[in-house]
Amino acid sequence: MNQRQPGQETSGNQELSIGHLRLAELLAALSIMTDLGSWRLPETAMQACLLATRLAQWMNMSANDVSDVYYTTLLRSVGCTAYAHEEAVLLDDAELAAAGSVDWADPREALGFWLHRVASDSTPLEHARIIVASMPRWVLIRHEQITSHCEVGAAMVRRLELAPVVQQALQQVFERWDGKGSPHRLAGERLVLPVRFAQVATAAAVFWRWGGPGAAIATVKQRGGAMLDPWVAAGFLQYSTALLAELETADVLQALLLAEPEPLKQIMDDGIDSVARAFGDMVDLKLPFTRGHSSGVSELAEAAARRLRFNEPDVASIRRAGLLHDLGRMSVSNRIWDKRGPLTASEWEQVRPLAGTGPTGTSDWHAPRTAGRLRVPPPGDRQCATSGGTSPGGRRRVPGYDSGAPISATSRICHGRGSPCDRGL
Repeated sequence: MNQRQPGQETSGNQELSIGHLRLAELLAALSIMTDLGSWRLPETAMQACLLATRLAQWMNMSANDVSDVYYTTLLRSVGCTAYAHEEAVLLDDAELAAAGSVDWADPREALGFWLHRVASDSTPLEHARIIVASMPRWVLIRHEQITSHCEVGAAMVRRLELAPVVQQALQQVFERWDGKGSPHRLAGERLVLPVRFAQVATAAAVFWRWGGPGAAIATVKQRGGAMLDPWVAAGFLQYSTALLAELETADVLQALLLAEPEPLKQIMDDGIDSVARAFGDMVDLKLPFTRGHSSGVSELAEAAARRLRFNEPDVASIRRAGLLHDLGRMSVSNRIWDKRGPLTASEWEQVRPLAGTGPTGTSDWHAPRTAGRLRVPPPGDRQCATSGGTSPGGRRRVPGYDSGAPISATSRICHGRGSPCDRGL
């Protein structure tokens, strides 16, 4: 492996030669999954990253600082799988979505969440019972949740070999300017610069998606000097009209890739496995019974491919497919994965598209795109094992999503003999 793997850099222009992958493009696709895993609207992380990068440039930050801001903001929620199971035990999906925007250091706002957002459609007696049962548990596990999130985020940065300050920033994403954050109650300039830009931009992007420019500006103004660095917040307020206008019109992925500071970070072919393994390990954290699952699938699939005498490029594709086969799992609620008993029709509709074959939903594009950029067959091939079997001749047939596409050898190996994907394996 080259010395700079997987975060090797290039400079000069936005074009990379054959055999090189843009790390930014892979992380942008991954950010869609972390958005969904954090109960945010898709592309929120990319929009926040674009805001933070532009703001850092317009506030005359150094090129190194702008690069650190870029990757910190894009990866800000990468630790979201660390506590997904525990959160889902206490709150439902809509409640978790609302919880992500609460200023927990403000007692009025925190209490308002429990009174008006939790079990809001229940009877008064049932509402009171749920709050009494859930609120103390939430408070008790909150510190552990945040610590886990920060540890997973920092570990991902280490594995991607990004700058040490980005790792430090990912450990501080829940800290606050006023020192009332977690896990270490850091305050002021003890928070590294990239996380201070990421916090302002993330708050702005989240509330812009919910309430437009007015909500974004009001939130940053209200939280500046408390949750947010007042200097960075003031910079955002100064440039807010231009910053938010770009979000209204831009193709966010294209704009994000063009905004990446040079030298561009790239992955050589021999560094792809490291990135794929990091992605797979992160996804496996979503459920308590899937730890190590993606690596295990990858090892078994690779062994089968070698036994069948596949050539080395195909073996590499199969190994990487095993690491990435569950990437779409992050987009589905833990309340579905953890459910005891059969799924309802609407729950199945949420599960089926995650493999990339459904007609709607973000993972129709982003999960296959990630896999394709990592040179593995699209994860849609694995759909045949769960949704309707195959038609004669080894072609998958998924109710409502029948594309007639041939089933790849990769998918057949990953599922094994006897699965609906198996035709003469």
